[in-house]
Amino acid sequence: MDKPYLGIFIWIAVGLIIGAVLYFGFLAPKTPPAVPPVQNYSGTNQTITPPAQGQPTLDILVINAPSCPDCNGSGLSPTLLANALPTFNIKMGTARTIEADSSEAQALISKYNISALPTAILTPSGKLNDSFTSVWATSAGTIEADGKMVYRAVAAPYYDTTEKKLVGFVSGIAINATGCPECIDSSIFMDSLESLGNMKFSSKKVLLPSDPEAVALIAAHNITRLPALLLSEDAMAYVFFQQRVLPLVEYEKGWYVLRNLTPPYVDLTANNSVKGLVKAVYLVNDSCTLCFNVTQLSEYLSSSGGLYISNSTTYDISTPEAKALVKKYDIKAIPMMMYSPDASDYPAFPSAWVEINSTIESNGWFVFRSHQMLNEMVYQNISSG
Repeated sequence: MDKPYLGIFIWIAVGLIIGAVLYFGFLAPKTPPAVPPVQNYSGTNQTITPPAQGQPTLDILVINAPSCPDCNGSGLSPTLLANALPTFNIKMGTARTIEADSSEAQALISKYNISALPTAILTPSGKLNDSFTSVWATSAGTIEADGKMVYRAVAAPYYDTTEKKLVGFVSGIAINATGCPECIDSSIFMDSLESLGNMKFSSKKVLLPSDPEAVALIAAHNITRLPALLLSEDAMAYVFFQQRVLPLVEYEKGWYVLRNLTPPYVDLTANNSVKGLVKAVYLVNDSCTLCFNVTQLSEYLSSSGGLYISNSTTYDISTPEAKALVKKYDIKAIPMMMYSPDASDYPAFPSAWVEINSTIESNGWFVFRSHQMLNEMVYQNISSG
């Protein structure tokens, strides 16, 4: 069975495109206002074309972040601006780029209290479309008292002009589990944060629990499950991390620790035993060709709950094993499924199981009893023997 990578990565499945709100705001088609007909001297209606208005222009001045090629892709792009402006009846003016250490840049940084680089300063030649200024003020930056428009929606990584340092270059440490081929390689989390969240890493390490650095980190952060992932403080510079990952981590001693990964995992407090390997048992009637496919239903339920089914066993209702299970658990309908107590290693699964009117037995087994919810699916009532 393939590892449940997709289930594990649900929490980072939604990518963040920096500047999308601004971009689509610019490109959204605008419907021009209707020109009402007016009366000419003869009393007939006549549409009059209003006189052409001169198009205002926007000059753009980009201030680069110092010595940071990775940063300088996160500012407002002159090309993006040039493509968007015609939608608002605005023409692109001049475009210049200056370096942060130039006297001109330093003066502008001070004047407009610019805290992050790269940035852009726009200079309009006249009154701009109200829709443009509204989108700008909502999603992009500020409109200063002198009419200049300063871009402030700078995405990480960037240069902090106050602290005079680069922000958003993350150190990542993955500690993988040993003795658990079913466990995920936690370094994949870093790859996903890089691709989906545009996170930049200054370093990435992958350790085994026996490595001295891993031993120290496990002790320092009281890590009880492996695999685990640690990210440095710079991760907080990313909106994607704040919205999607932060609720899943704990901050300790300068690190964000992702300690409770989706099972399977190795429990360091229980003699390094592997948790979350669920066994499935299916009871069927091979002669019932119209009965629903219990394996497919199980795959749907286990996938929805993130369960890792390590092995499965199917018994026909005529076998001694099936008859013993029917008697032991008072089973009244087939096909049916049972999951081993390991399903309790998945925190949300037990409550969801009970909510669909199935049971968790005193010995911990999960017994499916929700046939009445299967609508048009065919099953057999065996309560009469």
